[in-house]
Parts: sequence; C-alpha cells; structure tokens
Amino acid sequence: MKPYLSPTQLETLSKCGMQYYWRYIEGLRVPPGIALIKGGAVHASVERDMRAKAEIGGLLPCDDIADITRDAVHTRWEEFGVHLSDEEAAEGESQVRGQVIDSAVALATLHHTDVAPSIEPASPKHVERKFRLVFDGFPFDVEGRIDVQDVDGTIHDAKTASKTPSADAAHKSVQLTAYALARKTMDHLDGPLFFDYLVETKTKRTHVPIETTRNTTDFQAFARRIEAAAKVIETGAYYPCPSDHWVCCDRWCGYWKDTCPYGRRGRSRV
Repeated sequence: MKPYLSPTQLETLSKCGMQYYWRYIEGLRVPPGIALIKGGAVHASVERDMRAKAEIGGLLPCDDIADITRDAVHTRWEEFGVHLSDEEAAEGESQVRGQVIDSAVALATLHHTDVAPSIEPASPKHVERKFRLVFDGFPFDVEGRIDVQDVDGTIHDAKTASKTPSADAAHKSVQLTAYALARKTMDHLDGPLFFDYLVETKTKRTHVPIETTRNTTDFQAFARRIEAAAKVIETGAYYPCPSDHWVCCDRWCGYWKDTCPYGRRGRSRV
C-alpha cells in the first residue's frame, strides 16, 4: 500500500516543519509533555466509556472513569517518560504527576457527566473507527481514527484545554475535515462535527462544544493540502515555525531545548 499521512502529521507539518522532520523523518521520539499525557489519559477514559455505551447500552460507573484515567496517566508516564519544562522540573516530578492525575480525572469525569449521556454511538465499530482515504494520483493516502460517530452520523471528538478555545477552532480543523471526508466516503453521510472541549482554567472546569460542518469546497482544499504536504516531504524543504509561535518553546516542543537548531540552540543565551 502507499504510504499515508495522519491528520496529526498534517497538523504537525503545518505548525512546524522541523518538528515534523525530527519526529516522522528522523524517527526521533521524545517524551511527551504533561498536556499530551493528560489528554491521552482523558481520551482513554472517553473511549472506554463510549465503547461500554455502544456494547451494553450504558455508561461506566463514575468510579471506573476515575480509575481508568488514573491508570492511564501512570501507564503513559512509565512507558513514554515525560518532558518537563524547566519550571515544571523545578516543582518536582512527583508533585507534577499528582497534579496531572487530579486534572485528568476531573476532566474525564466532566465528559462522563456532561457530554457522554447525550452521545449514542452507532455501534461498537463506530468508536475509534479506523479509516483510510485513498487519493488517486497522490503519493500519500490519509489514515486515522474517528473518535465516536453517533447514530445520526454526528461526529464527536473530545479535547482538553487550559483556556477557552477560539470560536472557529472546529471550523479550521484539518482533523475534522478528514473525519467528515471519511464519513462521506464510507457512509455517504453529511452532518455536524463537534469538538467537545473540556476546559480547565485556574477557576473552573467546563464543557465547551464547538459545532461545524464540511462541504465539497472543504474537501477540495483538503486534497490540495495533501498535495502541498507531499511536495514538502518529497523535496525535504522543512521550514521551522516562527520563533515567536506558541509551539516554539520548551513546554510544547521536546526538540526545542537540545535538538532543533532553530530552538534554544540557535538563540542567544545572554
């Protein structure tokens, strides 16, 4: 089969070509930051909750949600390690891990109580549903997994965030465009797509749903994006993101401190 790109790869390439290069071309894996560990643990809980609803018709007990999320943090922490910023390292790994567990459990519980009851997965196969989009004449296909698809075709994807997302976050998402095209291809369905943001600020936790749709124009633009990505990869012309971009820092990029010449290594330390 042809090689493929995932929505995550496309978004990484769009944010920072060098981050894509280190991760997917050089295969240099670095430990995830605490935001990825927390988000992954919440995702694991949401998947188990949705799968239970699809298989047995009901959500898991709330205590199970907490246990699944807590175990997922520990598993990811031990298996992949963790990338701590200088500030986080100064606070202490044990202290930070405890904070991540508390936060992840709270956000997974929020999804369980405020989001999951209104979602009715079409079937167990519609939870983490795998897809592959074949682009004839292109050097890459696109492959991924749809988090959960409702009985009416609505797609839901849970996200964790530390601040309220912009109102157009779902409208601009390459990931949701890929999901919509996959649904159209497999089921011949259109309809809403949701980012279910689980937002935790210093003062509160809340669910912020953002609804969007996609049409033929969006799919055409997506195909052009695949074509552009293929040209970058084939030529090796990986361009770094601007130095003032939010991702170009120790907290959000594991390559920034010691690997990437456009990160700290390439800046004055005066």
